[in-house]
Amino acid sequence: MNKILSLVLAAACMPMMLLASCASGGAGAYSPKITVASSDAEDSAEFLTDRLGDKLTDNVYLAVGSDTANGIDMTDFENDGYVLRTVGDKSVVIVGKSADGLDHGVRRYANSVDDGKDEYFDVAYHEGYRIENFTLAGTDIAEYSIEYPAEHNENMLFAVSELQRLVKKACGAELSASEGITKKARAIEFRHSTDAELKFDGYRYFFEGERLVIEGAVKRGCMYGVWRFLQKECGWTSLIYGDSDLLEAEHLDVPATASRQETPVFSYLNMYWNGWGSYNDDKGYPNTVQNSYGIMPQCCHGLYRFSEVNVMGKQICYTDEDIYELCRDNIRNYIEAQLASGLVIGKDFFAVDIAQNDNSDYCTCRECMKVFSVEGSNSGAVVRFANRLSEELNEDYPGLYYQIFAYAGSNAAPLKTKPNEFIHVTFCSDMNCSNHVFDGSECNGRSTFNMRNNKNYAAWLESWCKVSDNIYVWFYALDSVLQQYTTIDNMYRDFRYFRDLGVEGMFWMCEFYGLGIQRVQHQLLAELQWNMDISEADFEYLLCDILKKEFGSGWSSVREYIKMWDESQKRIKCWHCWGGWNYPWDTRYDGNYYDDHFEMMVSLLEDAVTRADSKEQQIRAENFTCHMYYEGCYSLYFKAEEAGNTALMKTLSDRYDLMMERLYKNGFDPCGRGIMTVDGNYHRYDRTIQEAAANGWIGNKENVLKGMTGKEFSGYANED
Repeated sequence: MNKILSLVLAAACMPMMLLASCASGGAGAYSPKITVASSDAEDSAEFLTDRLGDKLTDNVYLAVGSDTANGIDMTDFENDGYVLRTVGDKSVVIVGKSADGLDHGVRRYANSVDDGKDEYFDVAYHEGYRIENFTLAGTDIAEYSIEYPAEHNENMLFAVSELQRLVKKACGAELSASEGITKKARAIEFRHSTDAELKFDGYRYFFEGERLVIEGAVKRGCMYGVWRFLQKECGWTSLIYGDSDLLEAEHLDVPATASRQETPVFSYLNMYWNGWGSYNDDKGYPNTVQNSYGIMPQCCHGLYRFSEVNVMGKQICYTDEDIYELCRDNIRNYIEAQLASGLVIGKDFFAVDIAQNDNSDYCTCRECMKVFSVEGSNSGAVVRFANRLSEELNEDYPGLYYQIFAYAGSNAAPLKTKPNEFIHVTFCSDMNCSNHVFDGSECNGRSTFNMRNNKNYAAWLESWCKVSDNIYVWFYALDSVLQQYTTIDNMYRDFRYFRDLGVEGMFWMCEFYGLGIQRVQHQLLAELQWNMDISEADFEYLLCDILKKEFGSGWSSVREYIKMWDESQKRIKCWHCWGGWNYPWDTRYDGNYYDDHFEMMVSLLEDAVTRADSKEQQIRAENFTCHMYYEGCYSLYFKAEEAGNTALMKTLSDRYDLMMERLYKNGFDPCGRGIMTVDGNYHRYDRTIQEAAANGWIGNKENVLKGMTGKEFSGYANED
């Protein structure tokens, strides 16, 4: 809370005390105008010197922890808290609870100086708890305890721990939790619900007298009940990543009339957080156990485990009786093993993955071809096989689902045979166009290395939604190392389209390795899951709000860059999201547009780096610049060389070097091990721009010099 603090010492005496009681400034690599109380403030002193340079006209005193010399007690501040004061005419005091708190205070001061708003400061940030008086139905929340039933899953326990943690963070109250439901008046009671209306992840909360009830579906309902309660009733945001953006208030009361019920748009939603063991370790989101989906939350080529055929080999013969019996018996043994381990069907054991192998090499024997001729697709044989398995096995194991793919040769639904109610079909949008909305209305070519675009994929998906209510979508938005792209411009329409088709569940393969904008996209979808009927204007407001939290005071520059970035993509035809590490000429943006706007792009993103409100935000902004520098340097290098523009060549070389410096500094190893790709491998980059040009970019030099863009490549011939 930004509170106005009274000065403990007279303003006239303070400058003298500052200089008399502390180590003199200028001993380190920082301005002589800066005085540090101890070595743990030196990093902030160096930052402030680098950031402001000649703009630093004040005498600045920096300290970490309580500073008795200046009458500042930091005991009741949070770790990121700080005091920022103007003393006398040209002296400033910045004291942080921790080094992190001091960093926040110094950055706020620097941004104010840049904005010409440094005339007077008297601010305390995050002193005490965010909510001084937190009540439920008029009663102090500290008088409440938490109760949960003996029949609970791991997700409910996670929800209980989240409520305890976040309430303590908000107001200091430590809520006890115990198994078993009592009749006492003041308790927060957790309940499981089997109400079909809530699906897998829905929740409701309400009061019964003074008792607050949080009731959730048996998967993630309780977790969402806690998070949405704190969001809707307490003004807390950014909970998807465990952040602490909490409404600050002298008094917050949740009235006894407060109630809410929400069912997510998709019964099942899972997002690919960090891919194959990324270096990046985000905080706050639940692990697999806490998700409470049990075994195989989404299918992934599971049939090979039962067919004894390599996953990358041919597809099985779906009409061979011996293969059917082998698969059935192995699946039966698998089910028995899960039940013997204590799993319960419908509670923590829901489905068996029998999805096809990872290829389109389907059997062409006489029987399979007969099925194909009747059904019009390889999917006919797959569905017949799955229907038969589920019907036979569910005689002994009722309630289990069986998961198959619509993917790579089985994209279209069969013409005759419908999947039965125990078959879940996951439609994979692999190699669809990522440049345009999924419904195909904007596609103007063919996806890279593919003879299809979204018109084809939309027709296939719609054919499945007509024959089954159990359709899931595996939707790709892949992280692609230093040749990033954005799909934010399509998200609003894409997910509404899936909703309107009746898609039941989503697996969003949107990895985040730290270089792109995927983390922002995660948070956007997390909000859309609860309200997909927001207006486009509200979607834009939501996006901007997330960007503010991700990048700090420079967020608007990031937003402007994203608009230009998107424009560079929209100027070319269809492309898919795979690739970006196999070939130097990335066909996902218009290099000519990038050339024309490169200086503005650099200005925008460097502004975001400079104006970040925390080290974490600065790192995000620095990482985000890397793809911009790589694509811009690539697009301009040969043109500058051909024109003999040595000044531009030097500028590009410096920018490439800066990119490399930031990658190494922030935990990447671009020239050694490389940067992780979507297939779990690593792509190595050259250390200098000269090496990159000679070793990789040279193969497309001619096209670059001709000013060719992705829209002109032969692979993009119009469909007609």
